[in-house]
Amino acid sequence: MALYVALLEGTLSAEVLAKLPDSSLDLAATLLAAGGDKTADIEYVDYVYYLNNIMELNPDLSTFTYDRSDYTTMNVDYLYYTDATQTAAITGTVNLADYLSWVNGDITDGTAIEGFTSAVNDGVELIEFTHTQVFPDELTEANVAP
Repeated sequence: MALYVALLEGTLSAEVLAKLPDSSLDLAATLLAAGGDKTADIEYVDYVYYLNNIMELNPDLSTFTYDRSDYTTMNVDYLYYTDATQTAAITGTVNLADYLSWVNGDITDGTAIEGFTSAVNDGVELIEFTHTQVFPDELTEANVAP
């Protein structure tokens, strides 16, 4: 959260700023997701708005755009429940954009604070996905496609 605040306040050193990607708001969404609770969603604009307000931040999100389709596929090893008592290990390819649509729903507005909120919520879900060890189902194209 300290990096999120410093980024939005503009107090990061010139050396750090030189290493940032072109869109510091993309990084801000990632930092906010990383500082969030991994078991909860950040799906409401009010959450982002009030959190920034409490921290006395006023980022200009009017030009922000988020496109979930930037996430592609990755090979992962994971466990899934085969029934109430057993799990199975599998290596599979997961389309992350489809997975995010499956767990977070479709994005209705990918711009401004709505898009920023979606980016943060997807970031939280991807962190949770990375740290989750057992999924309720095998992650196949059939059950994660929107």
